[in-house]
Amino acid sequence: MRIATIQQFLTVSVALGVGLSVLPAVLLAVEEPTTPTPPEPSAPFEADDVIPPEEVAADYAYGTVVDVSADRLVVSEYDEILGIAANVTYTVDSQVALYDVQSLAEIAVGDEVDIDYVVKDGARYATAIAVAKLSEDEVEEEVEVEVEADE
Repeated sequence: MRIATIQQFLTVSVALGVGLSVLPAVLLAVEEPTTPTPPEPSAPFEADDVIPPEEVAADYAYGTVVDVSADRLVVSEYDEILGIAANVTYTVDSQVALYDVQSLAEIAVGDEVDIDYVVKDGARYATAIAVAKLSEDEVEEEVEVEVEADE
């Protein structure tokens, strides 16, 4: 019985020795948590810096141009919820960002457009317009596809 007790004592001693020798390494490996530094205070808003809530959320639309003038663009858009196409008018001013054209005069009926816009006083104001001009070959292919679809 004495031998069993001595073996148990040695087993416990070795286990404690190994555990105590590994413990300092584990404690050193654990980093102290750091407290985050608070952000720098920002400058107070001026009254002119505040954007009215109705202008904050810009929306996106795309479709085919059905009418264009110096200050507006009418686009035929497909409403996926209703399942129909609808003509939507966008007011355009000199601040609009144009992509793939230099001026509104270059946009023609039939051009495909992507429009970023905001709604103010119930009207849609274009903030950016990207135009996808089709080459003559692409126009012919599109007409052929439409004719085949009608047959």
